[in-house]
Amino acid sequence: MVHFLFTFIKQNVRKALVALFLLSGTFIQAQGPVAGYDYLGACNGHNYYISQAFVFGININGVVADFQSKTAVPDDQVYAAAIVNAAENTCVTNLMLAYNIAHYGGNGMSYGTDWRNFRNPWIGLTDAAVENNFVWSNGQPNCEDFRNWNVGEPNNHAGTFSNGEDYTQLLVMMSYPYNGGTNDPLGKWNDWFNQFMISQINENLGPTTLPVIIEVGPADCAPVVRGNLGCSHGYWKNAKDAAWTGAGYSRTQTFSGVFNITNGRSVITLGVTTLQNALELGGGGYNNLARQGVAGLLNAGRGFYPYTVAEVWTAVRNMFNTGAASLPNVTVNATTYVGGSFTDAGSLATYLDQLNNIGCPLNNKGEVITSSSTSASVVAEGISLISEKSFAISGYPNPSKAGFNVLIDGISTEKSSIRITDINGRVIEQRSNIAANGVVKIGDNYRAGIYYLEVMQGANKKQLKLVKL
Repeated sequence: MVHFLFTFIKQNVRKALVALFLLSGTFIQAQGPVAGYDYLGACNGHNYYISQAFVFGININGVVADFQSKTAVPDDQVYAAAIVNAAENTCVTNLMLAYNIAHYGGNGMSYGTDWRNFRNPWIGLTDAAVENNFVWSNGQPNCEDFRNWNVGEPNNHAGTFSNGEDYTQLLVMMSYPYNGGTNDPLGKWNDWFNQFMISQINENLGPTTLPVIIEVGPADCAPVVRGNLGCSHGYWKNAKDAAWTGAGYSRTQTFSGVFNITNGRSVITLGVTTLQNALELGGGGYNNLARQGVAGLLNAGRGFYPYTVAEVWTAVRNMFNTGAASLPNVTVNATTYVGGSFTDAGSLATYLDQLNNIGCPLNNKGEVITSSSTSASVVAEGISLISEKSFAISGYPNPSKAGFNVLIDGISTEKSSIRITDINGRVIEQRSNIAANGVVKIGDNYRAGIYYLEVMQGANKKQLKLVKL
């Protein structure tokens, strides 16, 4: 009886501790057992689990939903692993190596023998929605432009068949011969078959079931809230420099450097043609794509464009470098923008041109217009702008890898004070006696994370969220 009571108490204390782990604060603070999943470890404050079940790529979201239902963690903090930088990729790879050694026994058993092996788990990168447009399944943008594809990937092997490769695995494999040399795939990514390996002659070579890495914690990069307005290439050509810096770019940056262009198509001189030069190009085809691509990138940088910076950047880069590109279908404010695949520069340029001319919510200084003729709903969420006629604040760039420029603007000339807190409510910084209608620089020394800025000017008070990458 004593043994029974001890066991009962121990089990229920463990359950209570697990519940506390899972529900304390705004994200998981520590690991706890979850039925059907093994705990891998932590990287940079996030916890990682692996499913004991092996599933098809098409069932990854179902595994995530199952994990969430068992833990009561907010669903926006549970997702198939979204790996946003090299440090996280190395850490997660090492966790998988340690897990494979412990789970399957011995160093020699820690590596998968080939792509089919279950030691190479699924992560959350997929192009199931739009072919060759890989996105994270939790909706966050690729904020650090990090990709770690294995040599020759992604290749959508057997892509002419319905069961192509739309999901991504993290490779935990040893080196192998490749093109007369040696390739080391450890920690690299491979797009892999949705359900069954399909040969080039349409043979079914067996199922492709793998475990899923589950990541728990706030998304490293908040999903971009899309707007449905734009400013034409002519606007950006003539706008004040403040409009450009608000979007995170400058006129003197080179087109090839920003878009990672390796084929200038006799339009762009690599390392020479600037973004401003591109806006001034005449003609159609790739000339027009350069103009519209720069305008689209700047619009997306301000956050009121149907497409994100990453989506515009990828489409323009791919068209210049490979002659083909794609953009997803997106719905913003009940309006659907039909993207699709583009096989010539002119058609992609025409589509971007249409979006760039929807309607510009900025004046020539780059400030958001909030007159009666322009609805407040067009305010650029991407720069966290909160605007009223009497008092407005904005922070840019946001998200930022460095600091933030905070603009306090309004009719009043009364001085202001600011307070910055982290996601847990701790005060990080306070300042007072700040002049109105000026720019304050903050955040250079902040650690990566989510912060909340509160600005007080007399009876007025405004808040906005800042994301430090």
